[in-house]
Amino acid sequence: MAYQFIHIETYAKISNKNNKKQSIFGIAKEAERAPCSCSHVTNPQPPKTFGKSPSEIAKMAVELASKSTDPRGRKIRKDGQILLAGVASYPVRMEDLKNADDEVKEHFSQWLRLTREFLRGEYGAQLQGHVVHLDEEFPHVHFYVLPEPCESGFLHIRSVHCGMAARDTVHEKMEGAGKARARLYKAAMRSFQDRYYEHVGKPCGLARTGPKRDRLTRKEWKQEQERMKRIALELKESNERSDKFDEAQDLLDRKIDILENKKLEIKQAAAQAAELEDKAIQAEKSAKHAQSLAIKEQKEAANIKSEGFFSGFSSTIQFFKKKAAEFESKYNKLKKRCITLESTIKEQSQKIRNLNSKLGRYESELRSFELKNNDLTKLNSTQERAILRLREQISSKEYHSSSRSCLDA
Repeated sequence: MAYQFIHIETYAKISNKNNKKQSIFGIAKEAERAPCSCSHVTNPQPPKTFGKSPSEIAKMAVELASKSTDPRGRKIRKDGQILLAGVASYPVRMEDLKNADDEVKEHFSQWLRLTREFLRGEYGAQLQGHVVHLDEEFPHVHFYVLPEPCESGFLHIRSVHCGMAARDTVHEKMEGAGKARARLYKAAMRSFQDRYYEHVGKPCGLARTGPKRDRLTRKEWKQEQERMKRIALELKESNERSDKFDEAQDLLDRKIDILENKKLEIKQAAAQAAELEDKAIQAEKSAKHAQSLAIKEQKEAANIKSEGFFSGFSSTIQFFKKKAAEFESKYNKLKKRCITLESTIKEQSQKIRNLNSKLGRYESELRSFELKNNDLTKLNSTQERAILRLREQISSKEYHSSSRSCLDA
């Protein structure tokens, strides 16, 4: 794997005097592969466009500039910089990428996605669009950013160019301003490259700088490439472990929810069984009371008959017989209800036993998941410490490289 590449440049409504720097319309036509505008491309292909087209953005830049005036009421000059454009390149040749395996193609997709995320985070709403070119030696992305007018309405490209913004904090007419402005500009652009490296280069295993910049021998450069591959692999494995940990945590949470629901079901079933048991006891008491009354009425009827009052109290006897029959019927109904309630209580008791058995299994699974969760947490912590040590090594390496560059300078 090679090193990262991203570059930004500013453009005006017209090209410069020697035509070495194109106008905003020139770069738009080249990006869109307009006829006679991309002679350096052997077989031009329509680009993949995201957001507004380069031509639309160029027109927007001109319209925005036409409405802008400085504090003295002066318009922006024709050669005033009104558009920021940049390019980020993927370090694998197109002919190799077309014949590559799925892993390399997936790596390209990752680089493209992270580059887009970086641009959106860097420029926000001022990023108007970007195009992807797959018809040159290396695949690359062109992006376009419009400056944002200040409160007074004046348009300045430094609102979206971090190097110019840092440079212009020192007035150009101050003593020693030239060197100070140059230092600030370079520092801001290094910071820009560092941000791209952290967001895109490092996760994709790309080196921050090439061998010439760090003054490395070819052997050292190969070692650096291998080290970056290991770091990218470590980051990828760490992310995969983190995803697995999150999945295990989600599964554990779902199991806990199921367990809590089962506990609630058992509690409700136990309460229902207790209520049914109370009803059965009350029904049994009512049945016994009805039986007692029926026996009492029968005895009274028998006494009346035995004492010879049958002829005189036949209607009374019939009344008591009727009452006795009613009480007996009521008793039989209550007895039947008691039998039904006892059967229901048995069913509920069996259901409670089944739920308790399931609860035991769920608690056992929960303990197993908690043990796995603890193991994953320990493993994740170990890997994070290892990655932290690797990042410290990277920072130390970059610091020493920067120190050597300063000494050489």
